[in-house]
Amino acid sequence: MPDNQATPDSEQLLIRIWRAAFARNDITATDDFFDLRGDSLIAATIAAGIEDGLDLRISFRIFFDQPVLKDMAAEIDRLRERSARLPKPAPLTAVPRDSDIPISTLQRWPWWEMSREPGVARHAAFAFTFRIEGDLNVEALARALDFVVARHEGLRTRFEVSGDDVRQIVEPPFNVDLAIFDLSDSEDTRDQIQEHVNKSNRTVYDLAKIPLFEFKLLRITDMDHRLVLGLHHILFDDVSLMILINGIAGAYSAYRSGSEPAEPEQRGDYADFAAMQRREWNSGSAKFKVAVAWWKQHYRKAVDAADFDSLRPLMLEGYDGRSQPLRDVIHEPIDPEISRNLSELARKQSATAYCARFAVAAAVLAHASRCELVILGNIMTSRYRLGLDHVFGPFAQSLPLMVRCDRDGTFHDLIDRARGLLANAQDYAEAPIWDIVTELDNQRSLVPSPPFIVNQVTYADRAEFSGLRLTSEDMANDALPSRSIWIRFDRHGDRETCNLTYDPNIYDANAIKSLSGNFSRFMSAASRKSDSSLGTLIDESCEPF
Repeated sequence: MPDNQATPDSEQLLIRIWRAAFARNDITATDDFFDLRGDSLIAATIAAGIEDGLDLRISFRIFFDQPVLKDMAAEIDRLRERSARLPKPAPLTAVPRDSDIPISTLQRWPWWEMSREPGVARHAAFAFTFRIEGDLNVEALARALDFVVARHEGLRTRFEVSGDDVRQIVEPPFNVDLAIFDLSDSEDTRDQIQEHVNKSNRTVYDLAKIPLFEFKLLRITDMDHRLVLGLHHILFDDVSLMILINGIAGAYSAYRSGSEPAEPEQRGDYADFAAMQRREWNSGSAKFKVAVAWWKQHYRKAVDAADFDSLRPLMLEGYDGRSQPLRDVIHEPIDPEISRNLSELARKQSATAYCARFAVAAAVLAHASRCELVILGNIMTSRYRLGLDHVFGPFAQSLPLMVRCDRDGTFHDLIDRARGLLANAQDYAEAPIWDIVTELDNQRSLVPSPPFIVNQVTYADRAEFSGLRLTSEDMANDALPSRSIWIRFDRHGDRETCNLTYDPNIYDANAIKSLSGNFSRFMSAASRKSDSSLGTLIDESCEPF
């Protein structure tokens, strides 16, 4: 069989994996990942399916280098032949819950942040609000919450210092304390809801005690409620929230109909993942050695480029760093045609839509900070381990990535640079960042907190179950890394917004509004004239500060 042709078995298996990941039954061997509008979450799902079905762990670069399904299958066959000569990675196995279970490398970073920066605990709680419309059965909801807590060990985990390390302790299932508040007589319902969200945001959790979350049910009318979830960020990532909400919906539907919820098969839980990680790290795994070397090199560059004075154009005069953190958000709608054009531009370069938006952020923020080198925090995930697609826990972290924005280069060039950087960072996202940062700090090379954090979130418009409609609400969330500006591209169906979250005690509101406008104007210019130099695009579309 030619080297560029896949075996029929591999090709057919990959077709099944792609069809499940894209939720489409018409995918064939000639389909292109980017033509199908593939993104990082779909790529992670495919990678998990390949690891599960073929016992092969792939690099995310394969989606950029072989985006056509049949070509990817041929490359996978070549990788399988090579990997057959290598020792197999240790499988995910259950560890005794009464043993010393280490925290994962992904949990060491937030733990280290809290010990490094005084007052950071104020930012450790996140609150999420969901509107529930319909005839809600409160008893069934309470039982559903008990079910998901029993189902997911991550919600029953606490943490203790053990010598020079930190261990996680999984507690037995317990009943959730669902606090219920009646706001039906309130004249300022929106403000009352916001106050409850703010209180959840400001909760300071003791990591040695459970629970590290809280649920509140706010009754507006008999047919309108808000479910507020607050939890410590050491427990979860964005996918965990979807897992939690889907679990609540499924259990509620079962209890509402008088039956018991189904217990899905699950191979291991987060504690098993953390223990496996530590075994690999302690054994000197080649995977970790390569990842550590890459991040050390990258972070040393980031250290050299770090300069918070570059944010001065956006800051208020006289900021002394001692004010109580606040939060404000500016929502900048993106014209649907501009959004589509930018995504199409990325597709033609075999890049995800997010690569193009990451490149937009790099260019606009390089202009705002007056630096050719810009440091962007990026949410990286390692949620493609075997059998972990339904595990509740933190598989993502915000990591500083340094991007060079050459004014003489084109936007095409910047997308290519962003694609390569994000692919490397994704491949090495499971690295023990805490250990790397600690080593560099001991060498007096302090790794900077990123001044800007970029993320993209795609929301389902709604979930409907048992006569209820559940939608997420974007209430103001006080949880924000100190001094950072959070840039988030949100998609609700065909609608996209660029949201800038900032501390009004630090940053000038007018400057942030100009920055927000620069994003939409630059996106428009770059999607139309991507062959123009960055300098030309910036000068034509971005207001000065």
